[in-house]
Amino acid sequence: MFAEGKTQQKLQWKKDANVLEYKVHVQNTQTGEKKIFTTEANFVNVTLAPGKYRYKIVAYDFLGREGSSSDWLTFEVVKAAVPKVVPPETAAISADEKTLVLPIEATDVSKDSKVYIVNDETGKRIPGTLIAEGAAGAGAATAGAAGAAGSALDSLSKSETGKASRAQFNEVSEGKWHVEVENPSGLKSSSSAIAIKNPAKEKRIAEEKRIAEEARKAEEARKAEEKRLAEEARKEEERRIAEEMKKAEEARKAEEERIAEEKRVAEEKRIAEEKRIEEENRVAEEKRVAEEKRIEEENRLIEEQKKAEEEARIAEEKRLKEEEEALEKERLAAEKKLEKDAKKNKKAKAEEEKKLAKERKEKEKQEKLALQKEQQELEKQLEEEKKEAQEQEKLLKEEEELAKKEQEEEEKKNKAEERKAWREAHPPMFNLSGGIGFSFAPGGNGIMQFSDKDAVPVVNASFAFLPFRNKKRSYEFGFEVSAFYEQLKSTNDYYSVILHTVEPSLNLCYRHRISSKTVKWQMKGGAGFAIISKNVEFTSDKENIVQPDSGQYGYFFADGGLSLVITPGNVFSMELGSDVIYIFADELNAPVVKPYASVGVRF
Repeated sequence: MFAEGKTQQKLQWKKDANVLEYKVHVQNTQTGEKKIFTTEANFVNVTLAPGKYRYKIVAYDFLGREGSSSDWLTFEVVKAAVPKVVPPETAAISADEKTLVLPIEATDVSKDSKVYIVNDETGKRIPGTLIAEGAAGAGAATAGAAGAAGSALDSLSKSETGKASRAQFNEVSEGKWHVEVENPSGLKSSSSAIAIKNPAKEKRIAEEKRIAEEARKAEEARKAEEKRLAEEARKEEERRIAEEMKKAEEARKAEEERIAEEKRVAEEKRIAEEKRIEEENRVAEEKRVAEEKRIEEENRLIEEQKKAEEEARIAEEKRLKEEEEALEKERLAAEKKLEKDAKKNKKAKAEEEKKLAKERKEKEKQEKLALQKEQQELEKQLEEEKKEAQEQEKLLKEEEELAKKEQEEEEKKNKAEERKAWREAHPPMFNLSGGIGFSFAPGGNGIMQFSDKDAVPVVNASFAFLPFRNKKRSYEFGFEVSAFYEQLKSTNDYYSVILHTVEPSLNLCYRHRISSKTVKWQMKGGAGFAIISKNVEFTSDKENIVQPDSGQYGYFFADGGLSLVITPGNVFSMELGSDVIYIFADELNAPVVKPYASVGVRF
């Protein structure tokens, strides 16, 4: 117990419900003075001078009879002193950066006194150990200092006070602190502010700064060296690129010159072929004109021959007529002669007339047959000549058509070679395609939870731009803009939900040839923005049901895909693959797989 002036002390014990009152006997063991205090409570307040005492408690029941009593118990009343502490203005933390041995002047402290160091800014309190004046190991470690403190302060009795010259604390940081010393009586005092420094930390920080500065300089030197090497590499790369561009330009010029030479040669061939065909046409035309003239001359000769034959026929008819007239005259003369000789021989006259008439008819018949035969032969010759002229004209036309066909084939061949050279110099870089597929989510999670089906059909469209490739075109690299559209529907007894989703995306695209020039595998990855249009309708037929409004939502998503691209020519393409998208939304956060097949055009 502690006493300062008229301070009261309190003796307290466990209360007994069967006790009416207590009598407390207090005796000074040094002077023998004895005092008795009576109380009905289970405590008593006393005012005692400093010294050693003993006490016992005697209980009395409700009849006033003395009951049980306790044994004599000793205690000591000591003087309650106010400690005083005078700290230094500054102090340094030890080399281990954990221990602070603070030189102070602390008076009126006992072995049970407590010491704290308190941070002025944060209010943090760290308990410490007081080290008595004259104790060994003033600058020792914690264990030595604590031992010194025990050897000095522990020897004091509870009623004795002493002095402490140092206080030891652990885990103290730099800053403004003050020291608080508190005696067992509860009386305490605080010191002025102390600037705590950490020389080891400052040295370590200085060393770290030095090392950091050296590292910074080394880093700057390294960066300068890297920059120099990068600049040299850049210049070398620029020189290499310039050389490659020069070579490429020379190759391009050589290729252009080759193509121009081929075009010139092809043009010369075409002109020569046109001249040849023109010459052949001219010769054929001259032949045709000559043939027409020949046929015309032959026709003229035939006409002249016919005219001459007609004139000969007329002359022959005239001659025959004259002969007939002569024969008639002869006949008349003969008749006259016969008339004269009628009497002589009528029979001879009749036979002679008959013979003459028969000879005349036979001669006329032979002349007509000869004339008809000659006319038929002439007509047959004219027909053969006409037929030969037609065949010659037909042959000329066939030659003209053949020459024209050869010219067209040569022009087609030249154009095909030009197109092939142009395609080789300008390979297709764009690909526009569209197709169909289906969409599903493993486990039916994500957006597929709004569908009654495990898989729904989708349509897709894409536009790819692949400008980067090697000379052999074994790989291509570029960009792709694509989009999927799908419709999800979920229905129950109360409402139906229909989602229309459009998922445009921008991807990086890489294609690599597998075995032939027509088959490549493709890998792509990128991000997009899903636009979801929601339409919810209640299916209940109850009246006054408010139908919900439709809504639109947008979410970002990441996507990637693998596919097989088949290009049978320079125009058409086919693609078989599968994309996976992941929508960044709490209720839709599950991957969705979209296998598809598409066809397209390249240009």
